[in-house]
Amino acid sequence: MSSGQQFTLRTIIMAHPDRAAQAAALARHVPGAEVVFDPEPDGRRDSMRATYAAWSAGVADATHVLVIQDDVILSDTFLPTVLAGIELLPDAALAFYAHNDSPNGALIRLSAAAGADWVEAITEADYLPCQAVLMPVPLVRRLTEFMRPLVGLRFDDDDVLAQFLTTAGVPTYLSVPSVVNHGQFVSLIGNDERSAALYSHFHPASAGSGQRLAHSVTACPYFSKGVAYCMLRVDDGTHDAWRQAHWLDAVRWLGLDRAVIEEGFEQHRAADDQVPALVDHIGLAYVHGIWVTAYLTGHVLRTGAVPVRRLTDGATTPVSSDLLIDGWAAMGEGGLFGTLLHPRSLDGWGKAVSAVAQAAYEAAGGPTP
Repeated sequence: MSSGQQFTLRTIIMAHPDRAAQAAALARHVPGAEVVFDPEPDGRRDSMRATYAAWSAGVADATHVLVIQDDVILSDTFLPTVLAGIELLPDAALAFYAHNDSPNGALIRLSAAAGADWVEAITEADYLPCQAVLMPVPLVRRLTEFMRPLVGLRFDDDDVLAQFLTTAGVPTYLSVPSVVNHGQFVSLIGNDERSAALYSHFHPASAGSGQRLAHSVTACPYFSKGVAYCMLRVDDGTHDAWRQAHWLDAVRWLGLDRAVIEEGFEQHRAADDQVPALVDHIGLAYVHGIWVTAYLTGHVLRTGAVPVRRLTDGATTPVSSDLLIDGWAAMGEGGLFGTLLHPRSLDGWGKAVSAVAQAAYEAAGGPTP
């Protein structure tokens, strides 16, 4: 498939024979896509082996390769967004999905609130999910060389991909929002509970809107296992490096007063009649973690820690308040992954979670549409 006159895209569906029907359906959704099956389908379940096979399938007559996993849902604007990404950032690696409990997922939500359509990914301190990734052919060749000796040794293909991008110094960007989501299929490697950090059927690039890139982000709050954390970009004297901080450390680093955050939470608990029921349902520590994460998010945006620059001219798409609310709900769901509680525990509670997060965000002075 061609994008303008300069670029040619080859699409590979990375698949297991148990999902042949789903892979065929995805291939019909993306014209010209080819299905590449796990070369050892009866062997140990190994996503690294399957990923290597997909990226090694050949790059003849292409400038870019897109690899899609067989268990995803593609938005209505997925393909136009991919083609726009090639035009905008032809030398970069692009990912169109991030998990709702990860720093990169939080980075997508943070950038959406800042009005961006793309964001620089974190690769040195987070994995990069392989659900839908695009690379120019020269990078694909280097990636397969990097992966080859690791097949049979490593199974964590998303970590290996992030390590390659970091060591190779490859610019890597995420679409904002994600235009791919995890499908409702039984996972072959145990990721049933995960979904996108912020998913939408619409990406502004598909409509020809002016595009904006969030870059040089210095702080990214995220919610994991019921606890608020913050990724901080710290200068170690030789280069900037991301490091994870518990929210108490992040509060000191960002110059915030813990007492103000705690007082705001207690005031909201007393004022919002949904909070006591939510606390009874899911626990005080979880609701407190939601409040702190959203408060830090509002502060980070208010203080300019998420610079945004234009990639193209033209009218830009306004920040959607509905999308931000959806992001809070996804953050809440992701925060239960890896705990004793299933994310489905929040079924019917999304609005209550979002209300807590939005109140904290606004209390910190976060920008609103």
